[in-house]
Amino acid sequence: MQRRWNNVDVDKYRKQAADAADSAREAAERAADAAGKAARSAKGWAKPHVKDAADWAAPRVKDAADWAAPKLEHAWEDAKGWAAPRASKAYHYGARKANPYVKKAGSKAEQWVDLAQGAIVGAAIPAVLAAFDLAHLAGASRGVPS
Repeated sequence: MQRRWNNVDVDKYRKQAADAADSAREAAERAADAAGKAARSAKGWAKPHVKDAADWAAPRVKDAADWAAPKLEHAWEDAKGWAAPRASKAYHYGARKANPYVKKAGSKAEQWVDLAQGAIVGAAIPAVLAAFDLAHLAGASRGVPS
């Protein structure tokens, strides 16, 4: 069965839709105005109450801090008591594990220091002696008695 749309007045429905849209727009504008007035009224009411709320909350915040401070201190002491032996144990365990590597590094460093000292002394002493020889020769060529 097929519907017939031949007798439908499209302009009539278009006008009804436009009227409904106009009514909705007007209602939205009235609602926006009312919301703005309500917001201004709420702001006017809240402004003097902010100080009252702050005055009411201040001693409660102080009481909460006074209540929490010893509990926090106790928790800190408990945490230190729990962590200190574990940290000490970890430190000593690490030191025991590192000891052979530290000794090996120390002996290697000692070898390198000895090698560097030998190179410096081996190069410096001949250079100093050569400088004295040159100075002596330069002085002798100028007639300076030795």
